[in-house]
Amino acid sequence: MKLVTVFFDLEGPFLWRDVPKFDIEKVVKNISDVLVGFGIKAVFNTCGLVAERFPRSIAMLHDEGHEIASHGYAHENFSKVPLPELDALLARTERVFEHVFGEEPIGVRAPWLARSESIYDIYRKRKYRWTSNLNVPFWVTRSRVDFGSVSYPRWVIGKAVYKVRRLSHKEEPFRKDSLVEIPLVSPLDVYCIYPYPQVGGDSPESSLEEAYRILVSHYRSSKKFFNLNFHEHSIGTGNRLRLLERVLSFLSEQSDVSFILASKLVSSIG
Repeated sequence: MKLVTVFFDLEGPFLWRDVPKFDIEKVVKNISDVLVGFGIKAVFNTCGLVAERFPRSIAMLHDEGHEIASHGYAHENFSKVPLPELDALLARTERVFEHVFGEEPIGVRAPWLARSESIYDIYRKRKYRWTSNLNVPFWVTRSRVDFGSVSYPRWVIGKAVYKVRRLSHKEEPFRKDSLVEIPLVSPLDVYCIYPYPQVGGDSPESSLEEAYRILVSHYRSSKKFFNLNFHEHSIGTGNRLRLLERVLSFLSEQSDVSFILASKLVSSIG
């Protein structure tokens, strides 16, 4: 049996510069409807400011059985935040969650997947049980390349380096003291949809087809564990919700797949 976890980084349109505004409540509801249709519970790595401004949407996700994890307060780069401030902003997000749906998070994903032992020590101090920041090497995320920006020799060298790196790359969840690390074993949606998905605009059908092939390829190369990693502002706007539906349909049709929340996964890691 292969365990599959579906992640969404829920960041909100107001946390990014030059990103067109969109109806986040509608987008979250549309994503929720897709998940409900497949009977899948997902993990929403949510910024505290999003929960603060859209409490009904976050409470709805929680009431539907989805897991709400921390994604910082306002999408801060944890590697650039002094540790006392990081401790405080995580605590602030926890208080917001407690107010919105009555629970504090047990998991955290850092914006930009920031990782360091000092950051992880803050997680341990705050009693988090899982984190998810170890991502697959860059070269595996593409099935084609724009040779206008990356030369063919560099592409060949990069793939060779990737093959060596993958030999030591951990692809299954593993314990780091009191924390369980859940590696990203498929690329974030923004790294497999080309060109970069624009909020409010559609992606070419060829791009959605390619992204589907990339994600299915990652699934097939995974072992006992697989995950999907999306952003609400990319997968949930334009025509890209169809990609989410298609990938979830594929996974749901696999006889050996069992969907699992991160909070349930950690108890199975020795």
